[in-house]
Amino acid sequence: MARLNYNIYTHISDDSLISTSKMLIPVQSIIYNILKPNRWNQYNDVSTSDALAINFLKKESIFRGNIAMMFDDLPQRLTFTFGVTKSFDENGVRYFLRAYIFKNQEFSFFENRVEELTNLALEKYNSWNNYEIRMHGEKIKLSSDT
Repeated sequence: MARLNYNIYTHISDDSLISTSKMLIPVQSIIYNILKPNRWNQYNDVSTSDALAINFLKKESIFRGNIAMMFDDLPQRLTFTFGVTKSFDENGVRYFLRAYIFKNQEFSFFENRVEELTNLALEKYNSWNNYEIRMHGEKIKLSSDT
């Protein structure tokens, strides 16, 4: 039985966290191969992170993007949520739009459709423009430190 120094999650054992992290590594590699040619950068490597998350970021001249799959940490369930966001800052306000490709799905749902669902997230990101983000997204006032 594995014992971690700490576990940031409430609803997963150390053993399950380690085995789940290992399952995510090949999926992360597939996503990386799809996103890297489109100038997305991997945020954290799941093999060295304490989070069960596959996370990619993109910085463009105006826009910032995020495509991520995150562990849901629900009782007695091993599920993930996969989504995409796109944002831009204007006059002290951050406008952002988010779409969930799926929520609270078991790993097998994504594992067998990695390329299809990653490409869907990428298509959503690429289709959003300033107007759509402003009209259909959310906004937050930025602090003077941002």
